[in-house]
Amino acid sequence: MTSMHVQIVSTEVAEAVRGLLEGDGFRMGSAPYAEWEAVGSDVRATFYGKRRKLLIQGQGTGGLLRRLAGVLPATEPAPERREARVDGPTIGTDEAGKGDYFGSLVVAGCLVGPDDVEWLKAAGVKDSKLLSDRTIEVQEGKILSRIPTEVVELAPPEYGEAHRETKNVNVILGRAHAEVIRRLLSRGEGVKRIVVDRFGSNHHVLKPLGKVPKETEVLLVPRAESNPAVAAASVVARATFVRSLRRLSDACGVDLLPGASAEVERVARKVAAVGGRALLGTVAKLHFKTTDRVLADGA
Repeated sequence: MTSMHVQIVSTEVAEAVRGLLEGDGFRMGSAPYAEWEAVGSDVRATFYGKRRKLLIQGQGTGGLLRRLAGVLPATEPAPERREARVDGPTIGTDEAGKGDYFGSLVVAGCLVGPDDVEWLKAAGVKDSKLLSDRTIEVQEGKILSRIPTEVVELAPPEYGEAHRETKNVNVILGRAHAEVIRRLLSRGEGVKRIVVDRFGSNHHVLKPLGKVPKETEVLLVPRAESNPAVAAASVVARATFVRSLRRLSDACGVDLLPGASAEVERVARKVAAVGGRALLGTVAKLHFKTTDRVLADGA
């Protein structure tokens, strides 16, 4: 029996689903990175507005899909996109922490072969944005036990130094993706495809990467987590970022939060009250406008 359903829907369809569920007595709330979440007794529906992704999961998935039959558009199996294939050794890379004021900037990469695909699926590995932090850390351990993995982590002081030099986050990310790819290329032979979750212009990765084996295809595409190697990389990157938040929280004595919200700014004021800009620089990405607002009172 199906216990999970993922579908790309329009904002209008998502609002129709939300209204129906609210009318049916679902408990409405929020979830990380989601616009809304509706929780029932044996099923929950979550809508991720940025990617227009509707996730339904739980034992009641089948029943809810029948309830929504008149609202959700019919779906047909989509042909597998080239960037989603693992028909040979495949490197996938993804990042975490780019939009987060606190914590490290992390790029991770995984080298996945065709024999690993079913194993990753059975382990539940998918886009880290659809997983809880606890699940991510469990899955990271499984990935590291089997899949060749490389990570570049720039803690806030290192990130700050790189940003002062480049004045461009995408340049920093491109260098980190290229470094991860080079390391993985040195660990495997006959890599058929490199898939990067695109974050800006392709040259930000291709220029620092330089030449790759002529038989290796390089693809930079948005929403690349459909590729199992990129999905695994997203899990490792996010787990590393979450650990950086935990470590930095212990170091500064303030519980740091992900994101760049008003609540994050409130926490930043606590940090600044303890140690001013110097302490903020050890735990935060200072080029965010959050820093100017927090320090406007001369902290």
